[in-house]
Amino acid sequence: MAEQSKEEPRPFSLVQGGLFYRFERFFRLVREAPPDPAFRMWGGVVVTFLPLVVLAAIQDVLIGPRVTLPLLLDFTIWARFVIAIPLLVIAERNIDGRLALAVRHFRTSGLVGEEARGALEAAIAKIERARDSLIPESILLVGAFALGWLNTHAVLGLPVSSWRAITPGLESSTTLAGRWLDFVSLPLFNFLVFRWLWRIGLWSYFLGRVSRLPLNLVPTHPDGAAGLGFLGGIHAVFGAFLVPLSASVAAKGVQWVQYGEGTLESLRNGGIAFAVIALAITMGPLFLFMPKLLMTKRRALLEYGGFALEYTRGFDQKWLRGGRGDEQLLGTADIQSLADLANSFNIVKTMRVVPPSTRNAMPLILSIALPMVPFLAAIIPLKEILKLLLQLATR
Repeated sequence: MAEQSKEEPRPFSLVQGGLFYRFERFFRLVREAPPDPAFRMWGGVVVTFLPLVVLAAIQDVLIGPRVTLPLLLDFTIWARFVIAIPLLVIAERNIDGRLALAVRHFRTSGLVGEEARGALEAAIAKIERARDSLIPESILLVGAFALGWLNTHAVLGLPVSSWRAITPGLESSTTLAGRWLDFVSLPLFNFLVFRWLWRIGLWSYFLGRVSRLPLNLVPTHPDGAAGLGFLGGIHAVFGAFLVPLSASVAAKGVQWVQYGEGTLESLRNGGIAFAVIALAITMGPLFLFMPKLLMTKRRALLEYGGFALEYTRGFDQKWLRGGRGDEQLLGTADIQSLADLANSFNIVKTMRVVPPSTRNAMPLILSIALPMVPFLAAIIPLKEILKLLLQLATR
């Protein structure tokens, strides 16, 4: 009866906490788990995109010939505020649910033994406290405003007249829509991206803590990663974060080629660099398990190798050196056991020393590559786009 009355741990959530989440709860923008994204995702578009359209129309920089780059032809605006912001919000439900499943598996599968359950719960509690802290997101918000201003005026300002600034480089020519971009739209976009990076950092910290626990790894597990292969499939869900990010990066790169000093070569190199960094952020944390998996594989090769030597020596002595007596070869289980032993040893030999497989990386690669296609098509023939995407997939 005591065991039955034991209270179940509260379901894990990576997104239900922090400064912004409290703000959303206060104004009833979110409900209880799972988060309801509909109002927030379209609310983000209303706050970031629609005012830009209205203000640009007032100053005749929406579609008219007054500037070289009117607002409705600015790919980055569509990519960030119509595509990326809703997707960054709706990604919370998918990613949070999958990570909760991973935590539940650690808790219930026996992968973490009873002697380490306390340490596991302490690791979960620690990242939940960090998630709920007001300080990290306050810092992220300040950084988002700072980067928004820097991105517009100092780093990536275009050398042509645009809906943001009638005269390039002249502060006094910044339009009303440009001001809204600086102080509302771009900081909100940057904050959502930074907050996801912060969450991935928290999750990486949790995986690092778990990787140092005494895990019950089984080298012959059919997932090919001693029982940790499920993490590779779980991390494929981070493609929901990479899709909007990739669209935004591609749009900015295409804009820089069209109106700035960018070249197709720099665009290609930038795309490859982004793909490498994105994969490192989303799959890199799983490499924290590499030392433990490598040690497990080395030990298993020795143990299974010694066991196989003992068995095959006995098999050889019995069936090939005349020690079988009157036992008949036909119907004996020894041969099947020998085959089973060989299969087990092959599983150990081919065991991965990192949880994800190449197959797990493919959804992430597609999440990076495919959102780039519509934007690249504005400046690059389809044949060249396919070659570029092939390079991204094979690097």
